[in-house]
Amino acid sequence: MSRNFIEDDVAREVRLRTDIVALISEYVKLRKTGKNYVGLCPFHEEKTGSFTVDPDKQLFYCFGCGTGGNAFTFLMKREGLTFPEALEKLAQRAGVRLEPRRRSAAQEARKKEYGRLLDALEFAQARFREMLYASRGRDALSYLEKRGLSRETIDKFGLGYAPNEWDFIATGARRSGFNQADFAKAGLLLERSGGGYYDRFRNRVTFPIWDGGGTLIGFGGRALGDENPKYLNSPETPVFRKGRELYALNLAKPGIRRADKVCVMEGYMDVITSYQHGIDYTVAGMGTALSREQARALLLLTEHVYLVYDQDEAGKRATRRSIEVFRDAGGRTQIVSLPGAKDPDVFLRTEGPAAFEGLLTEALPDMEFIYDEARRENAHLGMEGKIRVRDAMVPVLASLSSDFELSAYIEEFSRDLAVPRESLAKDVEAYRRKAEQARKYKQSQNRDTTGYDNQRQPIPGRGSKEVETPAGIKPSDIEISVVRRKAEEGVIRCLIENRGLLARTMEILGDEDFADPICRELFRVLQEGSLDTVADERIQTHVAELCLRFGEVPKDSIERILNDCVRRLRRERLEELRETIALAERTKDQATLVKASLDYQRLLKQLKSTGDASDGSAL
Repeated sequence: MSRNFIEDDVAREVRLRTDIVALISEYVKLRKTGKNYVGLCPFHEEKTGSFTVDPDKQLFYCFGCGTGGNAFTFLMKREGLTFPEALEKLAQRAGVRLEPRRRSAAQEARKKEYGRLLDALEFAQARFREMLYASRGRDALSYLEKRGLSRETIDKFGLGYAPNEWDFIATGARRSGFNQADFAKAGLLLERSGGGYYDRFRNRVTFPIWDGGGTLIGFGGRALGDENPKYLNSPETPVFRKGRELYALNLAKPGIRRADKVCVMEGYMDVITSYQHGIDYTVAGMGTALSREQARALLLLTEHVYLVYDQDEAGKRATRRSIEVFRDAGGRTQIVSLPGAKDPDVFLRTEGPAAFEGLLTEALPDMEFIYDEARRENAHLGMEGKIRVRDAMVPVLASLSSDFELSAYIEEFSRDLAVPRESLAKDVEAYRRKAEQARKYKQSQNRDTTGYDNQRQPIPGRGSKEVETPAGIKPSDIEISVVRRKAEEGVIRCLIENRGLLARTMEILGDEDFADPICRELFRVLQEGSLDTVADERIQTHVAELCLRFGEVPKDSIERILNDCVRRLRRERLEELRETIALAERTKDQATLVKASLDYQRLLKQLKSTGDASDGSAL
């Protein structure tokens, strides 16, 4: 049995009990197109969805970047998991019991440490929650209630209180038998210079931070006194990455899918107040500038992104940065202004959810927001103000990838500025040329001229698109004909659909009959076992590509199609042997001539014995 396979039937059961559409919908907004589902690919940036999910075959494939596979493959690539880890996660989701698996000493150590850190966080969360409703948490609870939060909302978001003590968690951890070093690694404790530990969060309302799947990974803390900073977050830890997570995304996903939009806010309280008012499609960053990874996570769920930041100058700067991040990630945003309120929390508590949703309908597209801000800041400067507006807008316009969008905004802005459209268009084109020259110069300065950087090469016959050659597969030195490639792929596709035909096919074809290295490897894998439990991502990608690119194979035609493909392969093989014989005769290579002649006669006899019929007798 190949090491690519899980050696029991559990993986197959897990796969059969996993709804791949439901799984992927937790990460990507999918729409039904025919019998399949389509969305934006989570593995490369695109504006038109080429990512396809087949619910019948439980496979996905992106026609843009060539990534594909099954539910295991998706989790492995999306979450950076190994096959056993993806199997464990999906088994838990499907309610399938797994036997304990063997791990290396290093893997076992990492898993245990990860578990200890999560246990430390859960311990702290339980203590913080307990303190909020204890006498020591009276001021914290009063603060939350004054902010308009109900007990139901407080409990939904798991809010708590870290007492004004240096060692509340440190002492509790020690007394409960925990290793304080794990609490420090989880971001809960800090090490004293003279030895020992003390609490990171003191006299603060605590906000548990969950990842997209609902696992507790860190905390935010809001000071109740004069402590600085006002808001304090957990540091980067093995379980918490600020640039990847979004506050309350685990709670917001259903609302985002239902409303087909998301509001991105600055603060935890903005998000919590929104939920209390029925606006359940809101998230927030982690106290740092929004990252491209966070933007991509939201764009995969919806293309309608609203930035609802604080209305002060810091909020405007954060809005501008986030516009650039979302644009860089392949999406557009709309900007919401909050008249008479400094932030969403205040606006919702004073004006209510209907007024808030009304503001969403009036939100400005990101480009118009940037333009309006530039006009407002320079309105008092006359002609100099126009020049400054132009200077602010040209780089932004030059970054647009859509010619239509660029043309529309140049038309609108030039008309508003009362300048010829052509002049603004020329300025944008000149900026693009300079930027391209600077990019080329930078590339030439950093180019590897040793000749060892060309590690990517096209697989013969796969077109001009460059793909990374999979490990263990060497491209053929001879270009494979279209007819031959289609025949080889047809054989594999039919065998994937009906493995019952494999035994008879193996009597006629061998590995050497496949010129395409990918088809050759798939044929070998099929002989070793079921493709359902193959752990190799490359194999699953090839399977998904063949299944989704070929489309459905009629059940009553599989055997006939397989026979046709086998015959075409054997004819191609005969032609190859003729060429080999002719070359051997010219070069007087007697050994090659004898072998090729014998192979030719054997294959010719086999073909004649079938009568080259089309009724399935070849098999």
